[in-house]
Amino acid sequence: MLILSGDDVKASISIVQAVAAQKEAFEALFEKRCDAPLRPVIQTEFGPSLFMPAYAKSASNSLVIKIASVRPENAAKGLPTIPAKIALLDDVTGHFLALIDATYLTALRTAAGSGYATSVLAREDSRFLLVFGAGMQAKAHLLTMLTVRPSLEKVTVVNRTLSKAQTLIEEIKDDFPTVSFYAVSSGPPSEGTDAVGDCVKEADIVCTTTNSSTPLFDGKLLKEGAHINSVGAYTPKMQEVDSETVSRSVVVLDDIESCMEEAGDLLQPLSEGIIDSAHIYCAVGDTKKLKTGY
Repeated sequence: MLILSGDDVKASISIVQAVAAQKEAFEALFEKRCDAPLRPVIQTEFGPSLFMPAYAKSASNSLVIKIASVRPENAAKGLPTIPAKIALLDDVTGHFLALIDATYLTALRTAAGSGYATSVLAREDSRFLLVFGAGMQAKAHLLTMLTVRPSLEKVTVVNRTLSKAQTLIEEIKDDFPTVSFYAVSSGPPSEGTDAVGDCVKEADIVCTTTNSSTPLFDGKLLKEGAHINSVGAYTPKMQEVDSETVSRSVVVLDDIESCMEEAGDLLQPLSEGIIDSAHIYCAVGDTKKLKTGY
């Protein structure tokens, strides 16, 4: 059985390749060329663990399952907060073919999905990027956004712990000498200033990569044409973007069926009656509809 470490995965696929693979995956999912059942979640006292099986009806007949656990307390232990593994099975015999460390791959795959959405939905001349969060997902999103939108000139990282945002910037800034980087604390406005609000107002692209249960910013502040990648709210009770943001937006989902079951950013404005299902424009894999414009 082949065993691949996180370093092996990093050496095997680039951001550009990952974005292209996500495009193919979204299209296959939309066209029903793969089977990806809704993921069961087991909640323990330490956090949720998610079990994600999939089967791709292709020449390779890929049969896989990914198991990912969300453990925010791991950060204090110096461990990844979303450890994950992928098992690849032989469809014919059912035997295991490979075990893949998917901690890095999970961040890359999520960011690549956002990267593909950004490449087809965000303005080509986008200049200002705003990222909420400072963990592995935030870093992956930063690198991916800078790859798919090389027009970006300014990046702001917002995080509850300012030092973590500053550390993330230090890790990547030397690779992008023409980009200006800023770290901002997500604390409440003080003394008549609202640093986060000011960042939201100017942002062309916003990525929310947190596990927040309350909205991260006021959707009234977003400028027309801003593009948002909201990836953190994976349960109905979580919410990174407020209902105002959703109601103002053209809503494009990675998978409509799963989002209607899990995505708090969508389910909460639906339950409040602020939007209805007709507000959903399409799935990102519906390339024909995306090409018609909105």
